[in-house]
Amino acid sequence: MKSKLKYINTLEQKINYYFNNKDLLEEALTHSSFKNKSNSNQERLEFLGDRVLGLVIAEFLFQSFLSEREGVLTNKFRYLIQNKQCTKIAEKLDIANYLQVGNSEKNKITNSILADSIEALLGAIYLDGGYDESKKVILSLWDEYLNNDEMLNATVSSKNILQEYLHANSLTEATYLVISKDGEDHNPNFLVEVSVDKVGKADAFGKSIKEAEINAAKKFIDEFEIG
Repeated sequence: MKSKLKYINTLEQKINYYFNNKDLLEEALTHSSFKNKSNSNQERLEFLGDRVLGLVIAEFLFQSFLSEREGVLTNKFRYLIQNKQCTKIAEKLDIANYLQVGNSEKNKITNSILADSIEALLGAIYLDGGYDESKKVILSLWDEYLNNDEMLNATVSSKNILQEYLHANSLTEATYLVISKDGEDHNPNFLVEVSVDKVGKADAFGKSIKEAEINAAKKFIDEFEIG
């Protein structure tokens, strides 16, 4: 390897994967702020690893929850691949100890850098060992989250249910419009209207635009008996 990465074998032991091409591992652990002669860093591997993680988790959910609708699977998927989970995995592996970062980042390795580094690591494993090895590592690292209460009870937003229904029935997408905002800045009340061409409209209030959109979608579902 071109540079000395600290305790690299310990990291391989933690993930239970040993690289054939150590340069890939070095690249995955090199932040863009670190200057080296080859100018290689983890960004491209991060891009790939994000997609590998998504495919493995999607396959796991598809095979594990055979009777669940798309909206439920989508919420479980979002829970499992969110940056917060990648950050937790990074902290569990103490990945900050293995990263090569520039001087400006040494004293402030952010959660974003930690999460990106996990995705880059997964991308490197995929290139080095293929999909099956990547899958083994991901399912092992994510094991405690694959069947916990938060994942199992992931709720489905009314907006997702409505979107799924419209897509399945080849209808146009729902449009959300803020009709009004009342109340003080610290305690606002928004009225949002949701409309679907050739179906109809519904509106509802909420303390935020997001909440009002969800409430409007729920009202739309109830009024037009969508299920």
